[in-house]
Amino acid sequence: QVYPVETNIVLAEIDPRFEISASELRTFLASRNVQVMAVGTSKIRMITHLDVDDIAVESLLNGIDAYLDS
Repeated sequence: QVYPVETNIVLAEIDPRFEISASELRTFLASRNVQVMAVGTSKIRMITHLDVDDIAVESLLNGIDAYLDS
């Protein structure tokens, strides 16, 4: 679930059916040069700004897909 955006901070909750922790996902994404923050055990926090382009967003989505496929 992705919460409505009111700032440049995007907070996403990991569906418990995936049985992964936010810190595990953060570590995996960091190994792919994608930086997010773990918030508690089931949320990741992402911050956008002018330098975040479509390629960076694709890297995030591809990283999440790769983690779920591993």
